[in-house]
Amino acid sequence: MPKFRLVVLFAALLSAVTWAQTKEEAIKQSLDDYVAANKVVGASVAVLKDDGTLYATGAGFQDREEKSAATADTVYRLGSISKPVTAIAALQLVEAGKLSLFSNVRAHVPDWPDIHADLSLRHLLTHTSGIRHYIATKRDVYFEQFTVTKSLDVFKDDALLFKPGARVSYSTHAFSLVARMIETASGEEFAAYVAKHVSAPAHSPTLQLEDRSKQNANRSQLYTQIANGDPSRAIFVENISWKSGGGGMEASAPDLAKFGMAALTTRLLNSHTTDFMFQKQIVDGLDTERGLGWDLDARGNPEHGGSQQGCRALMKIDKATRTVFVVMTNTGGSHPIGQLLQSVITAWKSEFRLTSRRGERSMKVLPAQ
Repeated sequence: MPKFRLVVLFAALLSAVTWAQTKEEAIKQSLDDYVAANKVVGASVAVLKDDGTLYATGAGFQDREEKSAATADTVYRLGSISKPVTAIAALQLVEAGKLSLFSNVRAHVPDWPDIHADLSLRHLLTHTSGIRHYIATKRDVYFEQFTVTKSLDVFKDDALLFKPGARVSYSTHAFSLVARMIETASGEEFAAYVAKHVSAPAHSPTLQLEDRSKQNANRSQLYTQIANGDPSRAIFVENISWKSGGGGMEASAPDLAKFGMAALTTRLLNSHTTDFMFQKQIVDGLDTERGLGWDLDARGNPEHGGSQQGCRALMKIDKATRTVFVVMTNTGGSHPIGQLLQSVITAWKSEFRLTSRRGERSMKVLPAQ
């Protein structure tokens, strides 16, 4: 065969090959695209497998005004992802015999009002307590520092919405009461208990109650999308200590993923308690469609989201593949964070290989068959 024909044939074969992205590149592209398309100031993702494989990255800005980039180390507010952390702390004390899922709350918090006497820890962890959530007629934004005991004053004198166990009604305040139960049962302040018994064994040092009086170079600034979707930096920063158990924590994306893996792999609870925590709870005959402190997706995978000033985040534990997925942003609003999580999951579960589509040179990601 003439030499020039060999060259032409080789060039034709080369042109038919499309080089695939790595999983990491596909996830980074998804994150970059999401930040740009949804006017998010900064975001980070983390994916952690039970074999220790970890991928984490950031996009956009940790501090837009200072042009400081968001990275894997950026620390974000968790919002309601604080609830699974609080639930695990409480269940550790159940294992130790210091708390009970079923006994009256007043057995652990004696000064709790009699009007709430039928409450149990299980009611609190499954949002079946009847304790209210935020309402327009009550103040639910604070700028001063709260102790856990003081946080109960926000709602403790309000009548229950219904008899405990009668129905499901989401409540962040209920987890403030759980935090107080943890303090009385352990003899430790809630922040100290979480740091020692949850964050330390999970190897998640940035997972802690937010305290903005302490400087942290990796802590993100806070932004909120206004009417036209453009993000505005928070001028008045809410002090979230008044809801420490239900929405008062912070962490980096990798450390939150490590917490999720520690929950899955029984480093924080024994296997029996872990299985029960992740089961759909039937409370007083009511199907809550939730675990203890966790939401459950259609396949029974534990997950939870968070949204507050300067925060929109999601975490999911895929039990089948034993993988934890975390997406976090510093921008509050209605941007579709679930789409970002799904794109990260899709990229991670995809197989990346050479394709033979003649004439294409762009990157391709081919899902596993």
